[in-house]
Amino acid sequence: MMRWLIAAIVLARFADSSSCSVRDPRKNDSPAKRSKQVDIFVAGVEGSGHHGVVLGLLQPLIKHTMQIESAEEKACIKTGEMPFYEMDRGGKGARCVARGNVGWESFPSKRRVFENERYAMLYESPDCLAGNVPAGRFPGRWNKLKEPDSCYRCGGWRATLEDLYVRHARSDRLSVAAFQRGFPSLKVIFLWRNFIHSVFSHPPWDGGIRGHAMMLAAHAAALADDARNMTNGSFRVLRYEALQNPRSYSEAAEAIVDFLGYAPSMPVREAAALARSRAWRQPSSEHAASAEKASKDHERAAEVDEAFRDRWAIFLRPEHQLVPFVERRRLIRLKSKKKKRDEAAAPANWTTATCLAPKLEPCRRCTPVPVTTTAKGGEGRWCVHTQEQLTRCCN
Repeated sequence: MMRWLIAAIVLARFADSSSCSVRDPRKNDSPAKRSKQVDIFVAGVEGSGHHGVVLGLLQPLIKHTMQIESAEEKACIKTGEMPFYEMDRGGKGARCVARGNVGWESFPSKRRVFENERYAMLYESPDCLAGNVPAGRFPGRWNKLKEPDSCYRCGGWRATLEDLYVRHARSDRLSVAAFQRGFPSLKVIFLWRNFIHSVFSHPPWDGGIRGHAMMLAAHAAALADDARNMTNGSFRVLRYEALQNPRSYSEAAEAIVDFLGYAPSMPVREAAALARSRAWRQPSSEHAASAEKASKDHERAAEVDEAFRDRWAIFLRPEHQLVPFVERRRLIRLKSKKKKRDEAAAPANWTTATCLAPKLEPCRRCTPVPVTTTAKGGEGRWCVHTQEQLTRCCN
């Protein structure tokens, strides 16, 4: 019930024209022009395969299926971190037989949450971190915890995870659901990867494996809230693991072209073979080995997965998959019985009021406004502070 209430609050906030809303740049395009325009937004948590999917599948697939010449590729196919839709639409003088915009965002978004703020959402004090830490401030780079399972802002890691999720859902985050509603021609692909593999793709961010798993879990749950508030035809889920062999890669390519609804100028299987041979890169075998190795860190990540995986169940449902995929997950067995089971259970008397407020920088309390392009001085951010606000609030 609480999750649905939070989702309603977030959606109401984005419906307000004064908040970080978007306008559809395709609104006045003719049907003929729209038929030659592909707009995709790829969303997923860190480590779910953005670079591989965007640069190793989507961009080359659009190029080959629409037969865009290599000389015109940069001008006619735009790829970039959100928000792609206000990019230059192809460059002056470019003769594009078709155009593609492939935007993506890796959550937690670096355009919304910095390293020191991520620490503050997890831990009670900078003193928890090892290494050279500025006095009284969380550092802007990654340090490990002095003690791997201590110092959580709400006492235990489970209560802190609940609080982190609630605060994130209430923040000025990028709501994928609101973004898509403001831009109806946009199709969304949610990336999903085995959660533990995503966690191990960037160790040791967020103070360590447990902290990083918590950060990804809260953001994955919020993305799942977005998916639940979107129509079935506006999004699909793509499993990163489904692209590891040529056959499933080709099946994914065909499903993507069908989902986007454009008529390819080249047979999709032929285009997929070209795209894979020229652009696809296999994921790191080192990270995969770490994710599958029995260890204390693996157990920490698995406990977070077990505690929150029901929140993102929508990403595992067969009807939303671009390519059929069955996750083979090992049964998680918690080693120390009672203590760990109690810690992994949802806190009985938990409320946001029982947790220490995050020690965020003062500027975070300024009112955000929508700034969505570098041309407007926003450094590509979704919703940032104006220079005037920064001067008034932070100096």
